[in-house]
Amino acid sequence: MYHITPIKHKDKIEKIGLVPKSLSKISYHPERIYFTTDENEVIKLSPKLNKNGDDKENILYQIDIKNLIRY
Repeated sequence: MYHITPIKHKDKIEKIGLVPKSLSKISYHPERIYFTTDENEVIKLSPKLNKNGDDKENILYQIDIKNLIRY
């Protein structure tokens, strides 16, 4: 799976991991983290994450879910 985020969050993610957040601006949204299984889709999203459209300001995480435990 893949997760993309602005690079400014890199240190915090690498320290405490991916933590759901709610960045409600217009209306309430439950805390969440977005993932995709399609690397091409996450790359298309990259320029939309920054005001200036620069995808070089983002970091792409690839998450290995092979050993993920289901409950």
